[in-house]
Amino acid sequence: MKPKKRFLSIINFLAAFLLVVPTFLMMSLSSSHARESFQIDPVHSSIIFKINHLGVTSFYGRFNNPSGTFTIDKENPENNFAEIMVKVENVDTYNEKRDAHLKNQDFFHADQHPDIVFKTSSFKKLENDKFEVSGHLTFHGITKPIVLEVHQTGAVDDPWGNFRMGFETSFSILRSDFGMDKMLDLVGDEVYLMIAIEGIHQKSQP
Repeated sequence: MKPKKRFLSIINFLAAFLLVVPTFLMMSLSSSHARESFQIDPVHSSIIFKINHLGVTSFYGRFNNPSGTFTIDKENPENNFAEIMVKVENVDTYNEKRDAHLKNQDFFHADQHPDIVFKTSSFKKLENDKFEVSGHLTFHGITKPIVLEVHQTGAVDDPWGNFRMGFETSFSILRSDFGMDKMLDLVGDEVYLMIAIEGIHQKSQP
């Protein structure tokens, strides 16, 4: 090949390279930023439950230190995913004696069933930052499907350089559906749950 033609070939190759590479990089960046991963902040997330006592009134409790992750795809919400877990040993009703009773075989049976886990199977975008979320709840050793309406409550850069996003939902279950069927005449069957989850964005590693 003559030097002039070889030089022109090199120039054409470089021009094509400079056109293709930025396009490829932009596609890669778009793809990487479309799906954002978040780690649940246990300090600023709450899982609260309410149940009736003796048909007289309700009392409240909570599960401390929830954990898990969620992934948000802004362009394709159907790709969203979440997995949330709490340890039964972290049940807290502000009374040590009652907490110990809740952990034994009459109720949670924490020795055999130490975790409560919710894992999503589908997301459907609704109006006004709301989602219809389907998933499976594993509780007391039994797994059942459940459908929730979840509200995105906020998204913000915090003062420490983190990006945070939050969601809330509330729903009820029958504890007897999950095999927790003792003392139904003393403690109600229906359990109301209020969940507020705050996640910290996990920055991509270089």
